[in-house]
Parts: sequence; C-alpha cells; structure tokens
Amino acid sequence: MLKVTFRQLEAVFWTARLGTVHAAANHLNITQPAVSTRIREFEGLLGSQVFTRVHSRLELTAAGRKMLVFAEKALAAGQDLERLAKGAPQLSGLLRLGVDETAASVGLTAILREIKRLHPDLRVEITVEVGSLLYAKVEKRELDLAIHAGGGESPSVFKKHMGGIPFHWVAGARSPLAADASAAELAQFPIVTHQPGTTLYALVHDWFRQSGFSLADLSLCNSLAVMQDLVLEGHAIAILPDALTRRHVAHGAMRRLEAGHPIPPVPGFVSWSDEFDAYTVEALSNIVSGILREATYYTL
Repeated sequence: MLKVTFRQLEAVFWTARLGTVHAAANHLNITQPAVSTRIREFEGLLGSQVFTRVHSRLELTAAGRKMLVFAEKALAAGQDLERLAKGAPQLSGLLRLGVDETAASVGLTAILREIKRLHPDLRVEITVEVGSLLYAKVEKRELDLAIHAGGGESPSVFKKHMGGIPFHWVAGARSPLAADASAAELAQFPIVTHQPGTTLYALVHDWFRQSGFSLADLSLCNSLAVMQDLVLEGHAIAILPDALTRRHVAHGAMRRLEAGHPIPPVPGFVSWSDEFDAYTVEALSNIVSGILREATYYTL
C-alpha cells in the first residue's frame, strides 16, 4: 500500500500550480531542498516521473496530470476535516463567481446579499457570461464557481444538479400569432436568440428540427434584456426562461405560445474546479439553491 503523505501532496500540488520549486517553497514556507525531496519521495512511491522541465518551469507529465486530480481531492478532503474539527466557520478570501445572464437577471443581487450576510469577509469577483463560456473558465481555473444552464464534461470540473429550468415560446401582447400557432407559422415569424453554442440557440434549433421545419428569419443577440424588449414590442418571438418572462405574462405584456411539442426543462448546475474544497461548494450552492428556487427559477 502506498504511504503518501499530505506534505508530499502539497509539494507536488504547489509546484504544479506555481511552476517552480522556488515558488512552491516560498508558498509553503519551507526550503527548496525540502520541496524537491518530497517530490522525489512521491515519484518513488508512484513509480513514475511527475514533472518535466520546460525552459525555466516545471510542467506535469501525463502521469502527473492524472495524479494531480487525486492529489487535489485529497488536499481538499484534508481541509474539510480541519473545518469539521473547528466547526463551521465563515468563508473568507476571494471567490471568483461566474453566473449566466439568465440566473444573474433573476437572482444575482439576492445571492450576493445573502453571501455578504453569512460570510462578510468573503470578497466576490463576478463574471456574467453565457453558460458554455463560464464552464470553460472553470475548466481553465479562471473561475472558482459557476451558476449556469447546461454544460460540458471535464475530468477537472465537478457539477451539482440544482434543478430543471423551464422555458417557453413567448410573443408580445400585440403579436398576430395565436397562442396555439403551428411550428410552420412560428418558422415564418422573426425569431431572436443567443449566438451559436449557447443553451437558447440550441433550444430553438432543436425545437424546429424536431418539428420538421427550417428557420426563415433568425436574429442573434447577446443581451437578454434586448431580446425581451424585441419580444415585448412585437418585433420578434423567442424561447426564454419562465422566471424571466413570468411577470410580463402576468401583466399582459407578453403571451406564452403553446405551439407544437413542449420544450423540456434545461438542467441547471453549479460547477466548480476540482481544486475547490467541498465545504465552500456546499455553503455557496445552498445559498444559490435557496434563492433561485424561491424565485421559481429551478423546478425539481
């Protein structure tokens, strides 16, 4: 049985993260020879080389990249045990939070307010983007945590399913389209959606493909607010999330279109890097879940 120590894992992790033994030693407040010794011990236990030198930096080998995933999980588990022993402390430091535009429109201010109330020492840096770009930023470790619809698959990113996000076709109150308009009629009307590669774009194209019709007029827009305005003024129709259009429908400014087959709910996720610790993820995802469920953004 391998007798790997946390000190060895820390030496490998921070050398991989910072690129040099010198930087890792400074971060861990130990000597460079101590870091090098721990790396050699770990490589001896693993039976393969973990780092290779590229110019002045150390980079992970293929075996090292596979190992790092498990090392990060082990170190995160160690941090969780320390927190458990100390109770449930408040979070502090910097959180790089990504939120897709839909979730941001529905609940970002409430989420930030609750984070500030429960964890006043936690600084939050916000990025609002489409879900696919947020997921890519988490994978590159440019973000710590992301709230988004849909998402990809990566061995370095974990996802927690938060619920389904309901979507509907909507039109302005004065639109000539009937509530039960056919797919063929919708295909002849101006349609606005997000750019290719986004959840909204995929929903529109998948819906028409399943209905057996091609699109005659499709406009691309990167702003949900502008999309809503175009629908409200009758210039276009769109597939939009219920949580965003519900008040407009209730006030009579928008109408739902129940054309053709229903649009299935889109899965909503919180995603985080594999180096992000479980305690922080749990604390933050509970805040996100509570607020967005209360806003009926998520359904079970």
